[in-house]
Amino acid sequence: MNKLELLDSQGNEKTGGFPFKWDDLNFMQEGLIDAIKGILSPVGNCILSGCEIVGTGASATLSEGYIFYDGEIYYCASRSAGYLYTPIYFYVGFDSSYASSGYRVTQLGSGVNIHSSSGVSFMVTTISSTPSNMVALDSIPRYEDVMASLLVPSLKSLRTELDSNDISSLIVSGWTVNSNCYISKDALGNVTFSLHVTSDGTGNLTLFNIPQDYRPDRTVVTSGTNSLGDGCYVFVRSTGEIDVSTNSAGSYYLNLNWLV
Repeated sequence: MNKLELLDSQGNEKTGGFPFKWDDLNFMQEGLIDAIKGILSPVGNCILSGCEIVGTGASATLSEGYIFYDGEIYYCASRSAGYLYTPIYFYVGFDSSYASSGYRVTQLGSGVNIHSSSGVSFMVTTISSTPSNMVALDSIPRYEDVMASLLVPSLKSLRTELDSNDISSLIVSGWTVNSNCYISKDALGNVTFSLHVTSDGTGNLTLFNIPQDYRPDRTVVTSGTNSLGDGCYVFVRSTGEIDVSTNSAGSYYLNLNWLV
């Protein structure tokens, strides 16, 4: 990142002072722009904040906000729709303008504007076709939605799972695992346990021992049903046992969720 190194490693001035030039300021400005692009370019064009349509008809307004588009951040002023009809379509265009406060007279005697601002122009209409050099506002995704779409696959890749074969080795005597059973844990510690087991009526009330990494930090109480439609309480204990309130012969269907 561009920066002016004015101090030495001890925090003392190492230049002794010098005339400040425009290219020094431009060097710093480009560093800031590059930093913003580096952060937002992987996300792509998006609404950073605000720019939300509130209300309908004549009372519809567009809230103040910011949009990142083609490597620039554009300020969006709040805008009233001013339309009496529905539906309303918002279109935005991206441009730059100069502020009068930035007018300067150079040493050569010429006048220049140096305060350039990136802004958004609006068009509000009942016509659905997009005008030239403009973009439909609802076609620009929101920053938080883009980030969520990028993060979800990464979180799913961190998911760990035990299948029916793994579970069979953890079932206690008197219980048998049927097919399509699994226990999974995602990156946020949410555990899902889908279990279809059969009791021969001789086993004890503990039917499963949870691996250490899947255990809740406190006992979770939930319920399940057997093949006869009878309900039972299920205790998922922090010590690793899954206990049921009955061990009557039959099949049991358990869909459990807890947080580790």
